[in-house]
Amino acid sequence: MNARNRNTAPVDVQDWWAGGELVPLELGGTEQGVFVRREGSGPSMTLLHGFPSSSHDWAKIAPALAERYALTMPDLLGFGASTKPHEHRYSLLEQADLVEGQARGSSRRWSWRTTTRSASHRSS
Repeated sequence: MNARNRNTAPVDVQDWWAGGELVPLELGGTEQGVFVRREGSGPSMTLLHGFPSSSHDWAKIAPALAERYALTMPDLLGFGASTKPHEHRYSLLEQADLVEGQARGSSRRWSWRTTTRSASHRSS
């Protein structure tokens, strides 16, 4: 399909979120939920949103990319349709762990502890 012929109509954010799932994860002994939308097949590609935003940023380009790639588009913790724990101390390193854990996990349930970070994460 030619790129000029693609439907570029805006995707309503509620429709976007209805096409994904809230994946439970344990974080600091508390269960949280991270929204993930998956589309397509082929080599894996993870699309991360900016700040402050959500995976909905990818709504217009995702259909074209999904023709060639298996897309994973999470809403980082505290953003979009993911849970927003009020007393949580958010960190970019923790968000990176979340994405890395999702990419490495063979199941859709993630679990990690921020206190068990590897030395490679601390030596930058």
